Amino acid sequence: AAPRLILYHYVLWAVHIATSTALNGPNYGLRSVPQAFTEEECSAIRKIFDACHVEVDRREEHGIRRINRWLKTPVPRWLLERVSRVLTLDDIEFWGWDNAVSEDKIEFLADRLDFVLLHEFGAGDFFDWHSDTKPGDNTWRTININVILSNSGDFEGGELQVGESNATLGLGDLHAYPAALPHKVHDIFRGIRHTLVLALRGGPKRLSEEPLNARDGYWRNAALKYETLCQKYPDISKLHWIFGDFYTARNDHANALIKYADAYRNSEQREQYVTAFAESAADHHANGRLSEALADLQLCHAIDPDRTEHAVDLAILMYSLGHLDAARVHLDTVLTKLNHSISDDRERVAAEAAMRAALSLVFKDQGHDAQAQIQRDFAIKLDPDTAHAALEHLLAVSRTRTTTTTK
Repeated sequence: AAPRLILYHYVLWAVHIATSTALNGPNYGLRSVPQAFTEEECSAIRKIFDACHVEVDRREEHGIRRINRWLKTPVPRWLLERVSRVLTLDDIEFWGWDNAVSEDKIEFLADRLDFVLLHEFGAGDFFDWHSDTKPGDNTWRTININVILSNSGDFEGGELQVGESNATLGLGDLHAYPAALPHKVHDIFRGIRHTLVLALRGGPKRLSEEPLNARDGYWRNAALKYETLCQKYPDISKLHWIFGDFYTARNDHANALIKYADAYRNSEQREQYVTAFAESAADHHANGRLSEALADLQLCHAIDPDRTEHAVDLAILMYSLGHLDAARVHLDTVLTKLNHSISDDRERVAAEAAMRAALSLVFKDQGHDAQAQIQRDFAIKLDPDTAHAALEHLLAVSRTRTTTTTK
């Protein structure tokens, strides 16, 4: 029986390698091997976890409801041998390895196992969108390997979605995918679904910290996948939030702001968020914390770019802080969109007068006197009262900024 079993796996492996582009191609996403494990092997894997501690994980507020069984003993060599046989491990950029795969693939995998557990999802369980690693977290997590250990007829629901792709849920199906790629387990409606999870890392366990610039290609591919996913599912707030956390981890705060704003904008509590950030900005401003006020107003404007009072307040704050180039770009952008964002003519004219008055002072402080005069005259022609009020306020701001700078 053993030789026939080995022959079966080699035939399966050869057919898969010959026919699958998903496994060997340069794509960064889900790679699957149908029926990588037999029914008997799946049963044997489940038995390995019989003596393991049962952890009931009920964190519904974080989108998690499941049962975990963590393997504390070494992984059986035969299990790693099956994994190493059906997966092409030499695609270093996909796997995020620190170096090329050695000849002993089983030892190579064993040295890069972070943890092994059994997931159990019953009726009512789920695991919402999440990713398992981000830049700089020092986990060095790279790839998740899942093996479906239940017959598809034993449960209903529970689809594994990795990025844009839905994994097959046949008994023994193996799925490998980047740990950085957002994935979820949809709600289980009936029965129980068991899944083996092997979490791999890019380097051996003896390396406690991830080397600088490690996995650059891995993270570049992750960013591209994030962008595609957010474009395909623009209404899923949590995906934007995960992408924002990714950018934050890479110290790309400008793009992080955009993604967090996308998350808030697509939330059911959008208006509450805008109000909360506006109130926070006002409080910071009143207490002289202008940089904090600026950050809050930037979020307000990014969440609701058509709200002109926030746009004007943001320009004033930029001007107050001496961010003249940013203020100029911001005002030019808002003025371009003004006709589309305000339907009421009087409101639109007043907003445009205030913004052009602000723009005139920005130009003046940058030494562009002719352009400053054009914008000033335009503002006064549109709405004299609003323009003069805005100029008076901004000149006071300018005097305060000048006084603070010279002290």
